[in-house]
Amino acid sequence: MWHISFMGNKKNQEFKNDVLPKNSKKITNNSFWINGKFFSFILIATIISFTFYNFFTHPIKNHSIIELILCIIIGIIFLIPIFLVHEILHAIWLPKKAKKELWYEINRNSLFLFSFQIYSNCPLKRNRFLLMLLFPNIILALIPLFLWYCGIVFISPFISRIIGSLLTILFTCGASDYSLFFDTVLCTKKEDNIIIFKNEFYSSNTT
Repeated sequence: MWHISFMGNKKNQEFKNDVLPKNSKKITNNSFWINGKFFSFILIATIISFTFYNFFTHPIKNHSIIELILCIIIGIIFLIPIFLVHEILHAIWLPKKAKKELWYEINRNSLFLFSFQIYSNCPLKRNRFLLMLLFPNIILALIPLFLWYCGIVFISPFISRIIGSLLTILFTCGASDYSLFFDTVLCTKKEDNIIIFKNEFYSSNTT
């Protein structure tokens, strides 16, 4: 339905048929303070602060190290399929008939050695592109975190702390999405199209 093709290892990725419009500009922000990375850092720091606040207001006692390690291992195992779902949620904002490629990457310098990436050279309207960036993070991390903060996602103080930690990690993993979101808002116009070309992001003015 979504025309997603699994392509394999990202190191074998080729861009033979990709075309970049002549009037395209790479989305870059050279401002020292008013840029995506800065705003992304503020956003993530705020979420982490709320998580730690919740930890301190719900202390846990008398839980074994084995229990703690087991919960963390189970959580990390679940992160890999969640990363896959994250990319699929990005993909559903692309036009149905657009060719979408799903790649995996093994990066020894990353916190998570294994990751997925969705790729398509199909142009998107700026506002739709912005929604595409945020949608997976809202569905998989922000809404569950809000429910967790409110105490709705609660099993026990110990299990809830593990859930809160993993949701916070998931939200933090969206740092590149938040950074690109802010830079797109700051550096492009409402009527622009956004194009992914060779894993870089460009704006193209349609007027």
